[in-house]
Amino acid sequence: MSFQCDAGLGLKLLYDQVTTGTTKLAVFGSSCSVVTQQMARITPYYNLIQLSYLSSSPTLNSRDDYSTLYRTYPSETSISLARLELCRRYNWKKIAIISESLHVCSKTAQIMSQLAKAKKLEILAITEFGDREDPLQALKIIKKMKARIIMGGFTSTSALKVFCRAYHLNLTTPKYVWMIKGWFNSNWWKLDQENITVGNVSCTQAQINQAIDGYFSNDGLQIYDQPLDTVSGLTPQEWNKLYNQEMAQKPLKHAIDDYGSFAYDGIWSLALMLDRSISYLKRQNLTLEGFRYKSNQSIVYRNTFQNILDHLKFKGITGPVSFHDGDRLGKITIKRFINQRNVIIGQFDDKTSNTTWNNSTDIDWKTQGNSVPTDWRTITITNLNVSEMVYMIVMIHVGLVFATSCILMAIYFYYRKEPPIATSNIILDLFMGFGTLLCLSYVGFLCLENGIVDPNNKILAFLCTFRSWLLAVGFSITLGCIFANSWSTYRSLSGRSYRLRKIKKSHSYGIAMSIFIFNIILCSLRATVDQVEIFNDTIWSQRQIQSDGDIFVLQVRICRFSKYIVWDAVIFGINGIILLFGAITAWQAQRIDITNSNYVRYLAITAYNLIISTSVAVTMSIVIVERPTVRFVLISFFIILSSLSTNCLTYLPKIHQMVKDRKGIRRKSFLITTGRSKTLSMVDEHAEFNLYNVETRKQQLLSKLENEIKDLTTKITEKDAVIERISKYINDFMKKYVGEEINLDPSSITEGDESKDISLLREAGLIAL
Repeated sequence: MSFQCDAGLGLKLLYDQVTTGTTKLAVFGSSCSVVTQQMARITPYYNLIQLSYLSSSPTLNSRDDYSTLYRTYPSETSISLARLELCRRYNWKKIAIISESLHVCSKTAQIMSQLAKAKKLEILAITEFGDREDPLQALKIIKKMKARIIMGGFTSTSALKVFCRAYHLNLTTPKYVWMIKGWFNSNWWKLDQENITVGNVSCTQAQINQAIDGYFSNDGLQIYDQPLDTVSGLTPQEWNKLYNQEMAQKPLKHAIDDYGSFAYDGIWSLALMLDRSISYLKRQNLTLEGFRYKSNQSIVYRNTFQNILDHLKFKGITGPVSFHDGDRLGKITIKRFINQRNVIIGQFDDKTSNTTWNNSTDIDWKTQGNSVPTDWRTITITNLNVSEMVYMIVMIHVGLVFATSCILMAIYFYYRKEPPIATSNIILDLFMGFGTLLCLSYVGFLCLENGIVDPNNKILAFLCTFRSWLLAVGFSITLGCIFANSWSTYRSLSGRSYRLRKIKKSHSYGIAMSIFIFNIILCSLRATVDQVEIFNDTIWSQRQIQSDGDIFVLQVRICRFSKYIVWDAVIFGINGIILLFGAITAWQAQRIDITNSNYVRYLAITAYNLIISTSVAVTMSIVIVERPTVRFVLISFFIILSSLSTNCLTYLPKIHQMVKDRKGIRRKSFLITTGRSKTLSMVDEHAEFNLYNVETRKQQLLSKLENEIKDLTTKITEKDAVIERISKYINDFMKKYVGEEINLDPSSITEGDESKDISLLREAGLIAL
């Protein structure tokens, strides 16, 4: 019986059949759930078995209300479970439900909601529209809730209205996924007219095609997909061929395409029931012909028929047929609408609750990278990385500076015995260069977060730790050598005597080593009490929200210690104080004016440059996190600048002076002076330009002066003896010539008048010649 879904007409025809004509043993039909519901409430009163081949309403699951009803088509409850399997496969956790306000559709939506909650799925919205209403408001609610997975429960006629509205609301693929009923006829989506009008909008056939593209549907397995010898003696494929030929020759006006197999298995179910019941009834002295609707034995007939159906198992066109509480146990297909036809992508067995997927069918989601659509508004995260081109350019410059530094260090070491290099602290200078090379190597590891290494790989944390140690060791060596050189020069010139004091090289090495060990201890403490963390810093300030609710945000991957601010403040704060003190001592030392050879000036410039570069680089690394390319360029620039300037200022002046000396260019004489303009010594043209050599020269001059003083003292002693003899002679002379005036003025003595005494006085030097 099929009555175009008119329950009233169905009940009238049922009444006519049971009250007139021959006695009926069973009722076959209807295909429409609303008709079957009304009929299945009446048939138990006549003790009739009713079998429907297409009614799927979950309302019919109740054995209390529909005790004699059986169905060869799966219930919507089983079909809903198949839909949830689809959600599980693609990890969809949020869904929305829209249904038509028909009882079967509303009940299906209610069952789906209950099953979804049991499966821990979140229902974002449950909306409903009338069978004669515009589904606009229901769809707007779904769009407002940002749902992307939409389960529809409506008839094929209403489906066209829903998809037309969905097209104009942009609720279609690829961002949205629709799941609808699978029992629509094969051409349900084709318009009878040029377009369809829904409210104030209309849709053409092309727009409907675009709107329904990629929808999912669930249906009972119509033709068993494997060769099977059925109870009829035909395989499913043979039967399907015969059925299509018959339908082509004698098409039925109201036939529901592709569902004849369920009707065929339904007829066989009733036939087997009646056939097997004969032997059961015979044991109770009953026959099929003796059945009466309300006789005393009618309940026996009814129980016999139901018992047979409850245990019935046979191979049908739709596969193995069996019943549980009147519902068909079988396979449910999961289909996707691809290129205007339904393609089976999986089968759900409601008997075992297992799903078999057809992996040979590729699904084109029409999304970027063919990714599975999400179940809610998407948050698209774009990782900000350093540009590969920028990285290559910077590394080329790093390589050039690295090679230049190595060449300068090699020349410096090769001519280590040549002045003025020989008079420098060669070991400290070379270690200073080695420290800058380590800092340059650090630049190559600045882009570890660019995805070069998998962030989930433990080796990334190791490389980040190694990177921090590389910079710490390089900076410590360079800082220690600069400070040791500055302090040594300053101490050699300190004091009020303005005498150069020679500082032992071991003291300089001790200072440099102390600073290095101090930094190693700090870094070891950091590695012990803290650990490197790899995390993504989302830049929400630059997010973009699309009209459909999708959010696009930028993200920066960062690899650093969890308490990096504390450690940076401690390590760079203490080293900054040391570096500042070194800059002050270098500034004090550079006040010594040594014309054309004051290398301590370059040491002061190096210290100042290192202070500025370190301060800016550390600040950039903390502040400019949201722009990794700019951050990388700035940090690299200051590391390259400080490394190159340090090596050039350390090696080039001395190498240049050495070249001039080897060419025979004589250096000008110079004075060593202090800020108080006090002259210490004069050094000849060939004096060495090291302060220790100046001290040696000064000591030699002082020794020479002391020898000259000794010689003069000896001569004065001899003169004193002569004067003593003369004084004695004068005394004797005065006694001899008492009373006579002696003219001792040599200018008053004329030539020839000189007496013997005057001659003696002149000889003694008392009278000028």
